[in-house]
Amino acid sequence: MQDMLPFVVAHAREIAAGALGVIVIFLITMGVRSLLHSQSEVLKDRLRRSVETDTSPVVEVVEPSMRQSFFERIVGVITQVARPTSEKEMGHLQQKLAQAGLRKNNHLLWYLAIKIFLALVLVLLVIGANRLRSEGVAHFPFILVFSMILGFYAPGVWLRSRVTKNQQALNRALPDALDLLVTCVEAGLGLDAAMIRVAEETSLSVPLLSNELRQASLEIRAGASRGEAFKRMAWRTGVDEIQNLSAIIVQTERFGTSVAQALRVMADGMRIRRMQLAEERAATVSVKMTIPLVFCIFPSLLMIILGPAIIKIYHYLVSQGG
Repeated sequence: MQDMLPFVVAHAREIAAGALGVIVIFLITMGVRSLLHSQSEVLKDRLRRSVETDTSPVVEVVEPSMRQSFFERIVGVITQVARPTSEKEMGHLQQKLAQAGLRKNNHLLWYLAIKIFLALVLVLLVIGANRLRSEGVAHFPFILVFSMILGFYAPGVWLRSRVTKNQQALNRALPDALDLLVTCVEAGLGLDAAMIRVAEETSLSVPLLSNELRQASLEIRAGASRGEAFKRMAWRTGVDEIQNLSAIIVQTERFGTSVAQALRVMADGMRIRRMQLAEERAATVSVKMTIPLVFCIFPSLLMIILGPAIIKIYHYLVSQGG
């Protein structure tokens, strides 16, 4: 920190100019974005007025942004540049955050803020590194743009990896949870009580699945149907097996079939698919082992086998030549 202080003082003008340039670019981007957004809103409002014929009274709705703190409002204004423009992209991003376990109202705001923050930090680091070198960094504009793109998209890579990790954990735990659910139902518990029981039993081993089952149970208590609760659970997790589970539960409620028998059949099918997936991965091990065998093990084995013979041949040729 003491070494950086003289550098900051000596290059304060250059650092301030770089920060000012970033702020100007940000303000210009925000201005163009707000202009395009306002024009699209005006067009939508005109179309809505030309189509609507309902004369129902207008109800004033307080938006969630009005209940936010001042700091969150400032962050919300800054993150407008990274916010998806279409509703489809926004819904997809919210679904990914929900699948990653980030389901609070301000998680979307902070996710966008982290993307902008990382992009600005990497840009400032590249500018500082360029100032430290007397001859400058080679291909500085390309590295600057690459660092900005890297910082902006790095949280997205982390988000996808976390979603994949959660889905893999749910896929591994779901067959055993279904077996436990079948045992509870066959023991005399209702499906709702069995869900609560399974959530309690899996709270230590698979807390993610336990929380999802508790959430579905609370939604059922609030008045939602079982099929709707499991559909929301499938949306929150992105696991196809849970979507199939919701369809099975809807069919059992509609046709009056045995819930325990349907869950047992589904659990057996999931276990068979899991075994087939394990066999498929095991079959690809020989192909994946080719690269380390050729480039790591085979050269070492070759040197151990042929090394002494090569040394003897070399000494023999040297002695004959001498």
